[in-house]
Amino acid sequence: MRWFIGAGLVLVLACSNDDEYGVVELEFTGRSAASAGTVEVAATMQYLDCLVGFYDGHPELRQDGTEGASIFAEWEGRLCDGSSVSCSSVEISQNLDVPVPVLTVEYAVSGDVDGRGVQVGPFPTSDTAGCQAEVHMRSVVGRNAEGVGVWTVESFSSADAVVGQGAPISVTIGET
Repeated sequence: MRWFIGAGLVLVLACSNDDEYGVVELEFTGRSAASAGTVEVAATMQYLDCLVGFYDGHPELRQDGTEGASIFAEWEGRLCDGSSVSCSSVEISQNLDVPVPVLTVEYAVSGDVDGRGVQVGPFPTSDTAGCQAEVHMRSVVGRNAEGVGVWTVESFSSADAVVGQGAPISVTIGET
């Protein structure tokens, strides 16, 4: 009986993070030739005022914080589960102590990225942050096996997104 109670508690704790944190989706469109040879995608999102204030008030939830380290580690393993691009080896780096606070996620990808996308996060949801949780797209780049950029962003549907908004930011890619 105790084992089932323990397992139930673990399940509840694992699922509670889904309500507190979310993602912003990016969907890549453009010429398939531009995306040929892409093995890495790096996406950088800027935290806007709401989320900067959230992390200022909750330093323990930063990536290097006492509670944040486990949150980011969990999401590092989950981001590709919800992405339509075949990806793995996600690395997340949060940089809050700079004039423009950002979150960068790097993905190892395989296959064509055209018409597919990735999830970027984790970001506190608006309910968790207590204000409208918005981010601004700073950059997205595709690189080949040598680390050389093979495409950049030509245009996008919107640079700003609310965490968990459901509709992806459409990113039109073009050759570098």
